[in-house]
Amino acid sequence: RFIKDSWDQDTLKITDLQFEDGGTYTCVARTEVDEVRADATLVVQDRPNRPRIDSVMCTSGSSKNGIEPKVKIDWSSGGENNAKILHFILQYNTSFASTEWFDVIVKGQKEVSASVENTTDAEITRLTLVRRFEHFETEKIPGTQSDLTFPLSCWANYTFRIKAVNRLGESDPSEIAATSCYTNPCRPARHPLGVRAFGNQSDNMIITWNLMPKIDWNAPLFWYQVEYRQARKENEAFNQLIHEWTRIKVPADQNYVIISDTPTYKEYEFYVKAYNQQAGDGVSGEATEMATLHRGFSGEDKPVIIPQNFAMEETIDHRTAKFKWDPITTEQANDPNNGMKGRLSGFLIQFFKVSGNINGQSEMKTHKVDGNLSETIINNLPPFSTVRLQIAALNDRYQGEFSAPISIMTMEGVPGPVVNLRGIPYGSSGIKLDWEEPEEPNGIIIGYEILFQEISNIAEPPGLVQPPIVIKSRFELTRIVTGLLPNQKYRFTVLAKTAKGVSIDPNFVEVITSSAEKPSKTNFQVISTFEDGFNLTWSTNNQVNAASLFYVKYKKTDDIAAPWLRTALTTDNFLSLTDLESGTRYSVVLVATTGTEHSSLETESDVEVMKTAGKARISKNVATEPWFIGMMVSVILLIIILINVCILVRERGGKYSVQEKEPFQNQMLASESQGFDEYEKGRPGDGGMANQNLVTGPSNMYFDEKQYHDEDDSMAEYGNGENGKFNEDGSFIGLYGRDRIQTYVVQYNQGQNQNDAENPGSSKPYTSFV
Repeated sequence: RFIKDSWDQDTLKITDLQFEDGGTYTCVARTEVDEVRADATLVVQDRPNRPRIDSVMCTSGSSKNGIEPKVKIDWSSGGENNAKILHFILQYNTSFASTEWFDVIVKGQKEVSASVENTTDAEITRLTLVRRFEHFETEKIPGTQSDLTFPLSCWANYTFRIKAVNRLGESDPSEIAATSCYTNPCRPARHPLGVRAFGNQSDNMIITWNLMPKIDWNAPLFWYQVEYRQARKENEAFNQLIHEWTRIKVPADQNYVIISDTPTYKEYEFYVKAYNQQAGDGVSGEATEMATLHRGFSGEDKPVIIPQNFAMEETIDHRTAKFKWDPITTEQANDPNNGMKGRLSGFLIQFFKVSGNINGQSEMKTHKVDGNLSETIINNLPPFSTVRLQIAALNDRYQGEFSAPISIMTMEGVPGPVVNLRGIPYGSSGIKLDWEEPEEPNGIIIGYEILFQEISNIAEPPGLVQPPIVIKSRFELTRIVTGLLPNQKYRFTVLAKTAKGVSIDPNFVEVITSSAEKPSKTNFQVISTFEDGFNLTWSTNNQVNAASLFYVKYKKTDDIAAPWLRTALTTDNFLSLTDLESGTRYSVVLVATTGTEHSSLETESDVEVMKTAGKARISKNVATEPWFIGMMVSVILLIIILINVCILVRERGGKYSVQEKEPFQNQMLASESQGFDEYEKGRPGDGGMANQNLVTGPSNMYFDEKQYHDEDDSMAEYGNGENGKFNEDGSFIGLYGRDRIQTYVVQYNQGQNQNDAENPGSSKPYTSFV
């Protein structure tokens, strides 16, 4: 048991420590020159050694002399084992239970408080110390005590033993004391406990009690005696038949008595007493304790009274309403013919759903009201339904007749949770959710809301709740949630919705999306064809990596330059491709995608060439249309007519003012002799190049049109002869003669810029008169 650790040379270990191992241990460090010693004291504590009983002094007692049996026991400790004894426990057994030991109960009192009170008497003030004590019962005898005197029961054989207790535990029990105590018979010390009365029929009363153990019989001959009579009411005359005591002797092994032929629910007074008879004594003895008078009632019958004016007082919410009725008075309850025929214990309200817009089942429910109340609140009514209710009075045993039923309409409320919510991965970025309608819709379901959030791990809180996905149909009980991250755990919550709101205690499911992989190839079928499109359908059953999203791309087959068009993404397994041209062939491809931005995670189906119904629209050339040709011919004719009109107007002319025309003519002649006025010689820095801008518009002409057309022109130059301007028929031919000049200013090479003018080889802009 003593081990010197080879790994730790400075340690001594003692295993299986015994009390005898306590003492002084010396450690010696020795060299050739000197040695050093160190002492250590080991104190071993243990449970106390078993104490011993030194003496037992019995007093058997005598009922004739009024001496009660008692015993005095002395004991001594067997050793504390280095731990102070806290208390002793003294035990006994009797011949009635020879294998069972009972703790001796010690009665005592302890001071709980002390105070000083002032009292004044004849102008004298007195201070009084008031001490308050508390009585107690315990099995713990102080550790400093070595004897105890306590009473014993009569007619019993006692043996004794004792145990000591310290902070480490209880000692083994002492040896059973050599001396036993035998006590003489005497009267019982008490009467039975647990007495009560009730009726299980309308014409009887049953009185019961707890059997007394033999240790309390105090004599070999023991029995019970029941005494009863009908209780007298105040001012009620004495009736010997019902008010005289009736006594019944009951054997010691029986704990009840049945009294028959009693009136319904009548109050009785009764005693249950303990009796015995000592050996050799012909006189029986009642227990020394004063008997207790008990009261009880005979059996009850079915109530006759029915609560009146039962009605709903107030609607609180979709499940809760307040109801009221007339209270039952004491006179009504005690009426022997039409009353409660028992104790009014409360009321029972029964209700069930008659009709409603929710589940068709009608479950009967009850609501109990304790006591003689006249109102109650029911908080479990079926919402959004017609509910029928009725009320009945209760006594302790029976229920009365129900009142006439009333009908109420409850309000619509928020629905309960959806049931059978489940989710499965749908591709690498989708989850397919399925559920069923709530078992408690509490109204008309108008749709659902789906909430979801990322779940990282158990230690971290869930991520932010994403905006809800709103479903506006009560019949849509499945939804594919897309746009999720691959290989990520999500928590989905589905809330049913009525006009009053969404579920307040919803269910949720947690699902992990699949890893990011290219979707399986999905081909489609055409289920119908019409003039402007097709109805397409496809299936993802039995696919290894089914896609969660699809779209269709299409183009005109016969138009090589036509671009590919595409539809919006869909999670359904069907699509209507519309707004196409009738009688036209189209190339159509179904694309399965994960919804991510990576085109590598898209898989196209085989290209299907389909033709819409109806006839193709033929493109017509407008230039060959008769209406267009006729319109163009009309336009050309109108232009020719306008040109002819203009020519005629110019040829006809008019009279001109000679006085106004002559200055213009002279100016023109001067211009012919002096050169063109549109140009001037360049400045010295211009290299002799002209920089005169083009003169445009009628306001810059070198003649006045009004003067030109004035009808007062001189006729001298239009005279006869060689220079005459009229022909034989007098027409105005002279307008185009040599002396009649129309002058227009025309500038050529208008697009030349200044740089061109600086180039020597470039052509110069010039102006001419016509």
